[in-house]
Amino acid sequence: MCGISGCFLVGGQVDTEALQRSVTAMNHRGPDERGVFVEGTLGLGHARLSIIDLSTGQQPMKSADGRYVIVFNGEIYNFVDLRKTCEAFGYSFRTHSDTEVILALYGAYGAACVERLRGMFAFAIYDRRERSVVLVRDRLGVKPLLYAATPAGLFFASEMPALLTLAPLLRNEIDPDALGEYFIRQYITTPRTAFRHVRKLEAGTWLRCDDSGSVEGPQRYWFPERVNRYRGSKQHAIEELRERFTEATRIRLISERPVGALLSGGTDSSITVAVMSKILNRPVKTYSVGFSEKKWDERPYARATAQHCATEHEELVVEFDTDLADRLPALLQPFGEPYADDSLIPSYYAARLARSGAIVILTGDGADEMWAGYKRAYHAALLLFLNRYRLRPVWLAGRRLDVWQRAVRGRRGSFPRSQLDRLLQCGEMSPVHLTTRFTMDALRQWLRWEPLYARSDEEILKSRWPSNPEWDELTTFLYYELKTFLADDVLPKVDIATMLNSIEARSPFLDHQVVEFALSLPREYKLRGFHGSKYLLKEAFSELLPPGLFDRPKMGFTPPMGTWLRTLLKEWCADQLCSDISRRVFNHTDLMRRFQEHQNGADHARVLWMAAVFCQWANQYKISV
Repeated sequence: MCGISGCFLVGGQVDTEALQRSVTAMNHRGPDERGVFVEGTLGLGHARLSIIDLSTGQQPMKSADGRYVIVFNGEIYNFVDLRKTCEAFGYSFRTHSDTEVILALYGAYGAACVERLRGMFAFAIYDRRERSVVLVRDRLGVKPLLYAATPAGLFFASEMPALLTLAPLLRNEIDPDALGEYFIRQYITTPRTAFRHVRKLEAGTWLRCDDSGSVEGPQRYWFPERVNRYRGSKQHAIEELRERFTEATRIRLISERPVGALLSGGTDSSITVAVMSKILNRPVKTYSVGFSEKKWDERPYARATAQHCATEHEELVVEFDTDLADRLPALLQPFGEPYADDSLIPSYYAARLARSGAIVILTGDGADEMWAGYKRAYHAALLLFLNRYRLRPVWLAGRRLDVWQRAVRGRRGSFPRSQLDRLLQCGEMSPVHLTTRFTMDALRQWLRWEPLYARSDEEILKSRWPSNPEWDELTTFLYYELKTFLADDVLPKVDIATMLNSIEARSPFLDHQVVEFALSLPREYKLRGFHGSKYLLKEAFSELLPPGLFDRPKMGFTPPMGTWLRTLLKEWCADQLCSDISRRVFNHTDLMRRFQEHQNGADHARVLWMAAVFCQWANQYKISV
């Protein structure tokens, strides 16, 4: 796992010192080695975390004939088989790395070589003969890649600080629509970033740039919406899922460094650990993070799985780390834009704990999105049921009556009270109402800077992805989850939390063949009724885990942010909300009223956290509005 950066200028010479500084900015991504390659208007940089081929896998790497140069971040899990294919057509390898396999395949197939790769990857390849650069990102977007196509040339990097080191002027213009989306969602979706001229390369695409600055792409190479509908029996589906997931786990155990697993105690990580334990002939090293507040603590369930699977298990309680406020700036800076998923914090501490005994960790990421694990999938199922039997008006009447009765008893509230209320009031399978944190109407109460809320929710959140006409409505929604919440919230969180600790995270649920299989299945194999989520997953792997593990409600990896904003993070939050940027962007009187009410026991954690994170970003990156 690594960090990459580079530039391909239209004219002039590469600033080698700036390129080296961009690599240094990503030292946490690759503390083992650094390298740069400069040739005229082309510069490539690499920070390496050694996992495979420790002695000869240095980058930037040239192909055997010297024509191509690559910088690569990620792992190609089928590289051994691909290497044999390359040797068969005469390529002479000089290393044992998966990096050189990509070079060999690119020489034979061009950008189409990505269709043969099974793994997580972001890479840039420079063709010295044709004077062109190709950027590529994996199918799910597990590994990040930012770029900016400017009149001066193409700039790219794994993280925003490295990119802005190469092209500082990119920070001068922010994107209000992207920032508006942040306040609606808590993150910004691809291809947008907080900076108008910086883009995230979309998952499953490649982009080519020549020496004139002309850009081709992004061009898609993965089309999951074309997956054929599964028509076999339930038993065959169970057997195929076991086979696919076990193989996806097995190939992710390939490493020359110690391997472990993050174990939350939930369904997904428990299945991953159970399958790892079955494959390996030694105890798996497992790591869990918990909280002193029992409402948020899953450690007892993690212990039960660890004991059942005979793992070497370690735990950490986050609250004991009283310097959390001091660590926050370093946790948030690599995103390069506001990012308010507070599960970043326990994810970071879990990765830090794992770093004591492992360099590679397996996780359960991706299962919730593809197997209907979140509460919003139940909401979608409820809406479909009510619409089918024309019961939605009755439900809405009941909800309005409940709000009226609360008002009579002196409890404040208005309709709609919840995300579910908004969804059912809308009456359609709207991703806007299923997945957003705030509506524009709600934001206008505490946002002052008009460009952030000038456009409608629907304009900002408009879907850009084709669907499959054979999919049921739930599967179509889960695909939306894959392209938004998974790609731009979950995966950046895991990448940065682990990279800040210089370890590599791998998830078998993110294997593209496992994802395609999940998309092919009918709704009832993912969600039974309103609460039977991950149905086929549980059927396939229940025998490997303690009885009753799947019977409890989902908890999620959520910290007690409400408590923290009254204790560990109180002063940090107050400092952010009292900064100049806060006064310009927010309705400061309303925000400080919420802050004080929160200290007195009310719950305004979500608003306060999102506002404070925005201010932290703006102050770190010296943003003015």
